[in-house]
Parts: sequence; C-alpha cells; structure tokens
Amino acid sequence: MKKIFTLIATALMTVGANAQDAKFQIYTEVEPNTYAVTTNLDAVKAEFGEDKVTEAWGMGVWLPVDYVLIDNANLKATTAVDLTPIYFSGNKFTDMQKEFPAYTGYMNLGSSLGQNNWKGTEIIEDLTALKAAYHGAVSVFPKVDGTLSFGVYAGDNSRSIGIFNMATEDEMNEEIFMGAWANYYNFRHDGVEAAPDGTIPAKGSAAYVSAEVKAGRQYILVGGANKNLTMHQIKFVPAQGTGINNAGVSSEKTIEAVYTLGGVRTNGIGKGVNIVKYSDGTTVKIVK
Repeated sequence: MKKIFTLIATALMTVGANAQDAKFQIYTEVEPNTYAVTTNLDAVKAEFGEDKVTEAWGMGVWLPVDYVLIDNANLKATTAVDLTPIYFSGNKFTDMQKEFPAYTGYMNLGSSLGQNNWKGTEIIEDLTALKAAYHGAVSVFPKVDGTLSFGVYAGDNSRSIGIFNMATEDEMNEEIFMGAWANYYNFRHDGVEAAPDGTIPAKGSAAYVSAEVKAGRQYILVGGANKNLTMHQIKFVPAQGTGINNAGVSSEKTIEAVYTLGGVRTNGIGKGVNIVKYSDGTTVKIVK
C-alpha cells in the first residue's frame, strides 16, 4: 500500500508541475494514439468560470484561437479559429455516447466552406475567413510523419469533412504551393448510400477521414458549413520507426492501472478524478 501511495504522490506532483506550463486539459489520450474529450461541464465551469459556460448556452465553452488541445512528442493540436466550441450535450451527443461511452464531450466542427460535395479545389488561405459562427476547426502540427484522422457524427445528412495541408507564408509568396487537401470525404450515412469501399454505413454512424502527413507542416481539420458536426475523436499514428512509442519499446501503449486520488486502485476510469498509469510509465490525470 505504501508503494501505491508513493506512486500517486509522484503522479500528482508530475501533473501539478505540468499544469503550471500547460492550459487546462480538455483532450486526453483515451487509447494509444487516439484523443477525445473526457472532462466534464463542472470541471470546465471551475476552470473557465460560470459566465463563460453561460455564454456558451450552458453547453460547454468557446475556446480562443491557438488554445492547446494536445501537445506531446508526436504532435501538437490547437484551435484554428476563435470561439471554437467544446460542448457536453447536443443533438448527436447521444449517438456518440452509444458507441463511445467514455467520451464526455466533443468539438462542434464547421466552417465557411460548403456543407457538402467538395471538389478538392477549395483553398484555405486565411484561417480567420474560415470561421463560421458557433463552430470551430483544429490546427495539427505533426512532430513526426504519420497518419492523421478524425471522425464526426452528422446524422443522416450529406456532409463533407477534410484534412487541409496549409501553405507556409514563403510558399504562398513565391507561389510554389498554395495549400491542398491531404484528403477529404463527401458522405451521407443514411443507411442507403454506399461508402467508397462499397459498404453501406449504418444510419447516423460516424464518418472518418484520414491522410498521410509530414512532420513540420500545418494541417487543418475542417467540416463544411455551420451544420453542427460532432467531432468526437482525433487520431494520429506515427509512421513506423518514428514517434515516442518506437524508441526501443512496443508502440502499443495500454492502461496498466487506474487509481483514485486517495490511492485506491479501481477497475477502470470512473466519474471524478482518475490517476491513470500507462504501460510506457507515463501517468495522466483524467477528470470524467
């Protein structure tokens, strides 16, 4: 038992030290290479204040531009536009929790681009112009090469989502590259229309888009129009031989143990504050 309390004390000191350098953690690594919202509305109220939650209709909080969502050895992800919403309720929230009960919130994804039937010729030059009221987008900066993907719930509507490779200022000034889609997906998950692989997704099921990405670039995760796309998940898998998990150890990071703040080992992540110890030796505080 003494060993457990020592572990918890060390974990809390690590979390406390990190908290001094990082903003409030909204996204956590829920499984290896997969990130989702696992905090709750009460924790958001405590961090940002009751007035900020009320401002967001009591559903969550609107984050400022460049707010850090994820930052580790493999990637950094931030809000791409101002007033990016993180919500803890909504029309498609129930659909998300049926498949992912541990996910407690989502980003309300949308933009000034068309809501569907993208052609691949759309260009994003100015992120400020990408903003749609009450909707957000994500900037991802890979630190290693890998595969980037994200998913949304859109009901049975026709929608478009994509990953855009932004041009640098020098590339645009020299007109050598103006940005391009790494990949995009036009879909309608109505239980009738077939996906590109020939399968027919279930009505209202999640849609995903993925792309191979390069270290040092900026990629934008974006959805079409102001149609309340429920972005439930971001995933980044480092290419083989790169990334923190490939430094002489297995790339599969798993949960080894979960403890309460009082040092009691539990059967899994539950409501309240959880101290999660992973197989790679890292320890993370998750508030659910």
